[in-house]
Amino acid sequence: MRVTFKKYILHFKEPGGTSRGVLHDKETYFLMLEDEGKYAFGECNLFKGLSADDREGYEKKLTEVCTRIPSEKENILSSLSEWPSIQFGVETLLRDWKTVAAGLFSLKLFQIIHSLFL
Repeated sequence: MRVTFKKYILHFKEPGGTSRGVLHDKETYFLMLEDEGKYAFGECNLFKGLSADDREGYEKKLTEVCTRIPSEKENILSSLSEWPSIQFGVETLLRDWKTVAAGLFSLKLFQIIHSLFL
């Protein structure tokens, strides 16, 4: 089992207003779990200037989390309370993995997200 992440910039078609200004693009991070040719994905949504975990060390923490997930799985979640967007990404990754392991998944969604890692 191997877990990696990929940063992706979303460019808004229309500016998005927030309480702290207007967003024209947004960083997001996709997590990918691969094991024996099966894949699962999670998304860590980071809003610059808005997210509680928008601080130095974000990608370093993601790297650490990716190395820990194969051995710790759900047990890692309790250590991520100070990184809510990463915690959510891990939760969605592990939920997706359960769906994949059960043989239920969206091929189209898989193709779209998997292409980001190529």
